[in-house]
Amino acid sequence: MRYAFPWWREKEIISEERRSQGLCPLTPEEAALVLRALGFGRETQIYIAAGEIYGGERRLAQLRAAFPQI
Repeated sequence: MRYAFPWWREKEIISEERRSQGLCPLTPEEAALVLRALGFGRETQIYIAAGEIYGGERRLAQLRAAFPQI
């Protein structure tokens, strides 16, 4: 599947450029905003389906505050 994307070997990633193209996943803060806008409540169970979170605990804090059941 990765061979379908010409940039799969790219090592130097410019995150602002990638984000403007819609090629980066949401940050934890953005995920919290989207989930709240869609009407999900604080009791919603959230699963992190990734290894290392971009920005670590510092970035995850806002999502954890909005949805404590992570």
